[in-house]
Amino acid sequence: MDLTSLLLTVACMVAVSYATVGDTCSYDVECDQGECCQILSRIMVVSKKRQPDWMTTPPGGTRGTCQLYQTEGHSCDSLDVANGYCSCEPGTQCTEVEKATTPTITEQDRSLNEDDSKLTTPYLARRSPVKPGYSWICMA
Repeated sequence: MDLTSLLLTVACMVAVSYATVGDTCSYDVECDQGECCQILSRIMVVSKKRQPDWMTTPPGGTRGTCQLYQTEGHSCDSLDVANGYCSCEPGTQCTEVEKATTPTITEQDRSLNEDDSKLTTPYLARRSPVKPGYSWICMA
């Protein structure tokens, strides 16, 4: 390998290694595009009820790591930002959406039918609908 190829290889490796996921940081500007500086909160927030402002902002000078934002259509958590995680990418927000659920057979359903082998799709269709669940995804 000649000197020019060696220098080019080293230069490429240095360029690729600059601000990659996992590098330490204090601010978002220290991370690559599509990443934020994830500084985890010292106190885990589990509810927004009566949440003081100091819990949403990590103290200055704290170090974190560069992590990828969640892209549009991917799952997220409504408390990600409050806990210091990188949430949805800029231009999107974590939105609650109805999640399709399939009915499940409970023990009560089984007791309504004398023989489990007779449980069929029409039986499930006669059941009252199960309350649908919800999930959080990044949406524009």
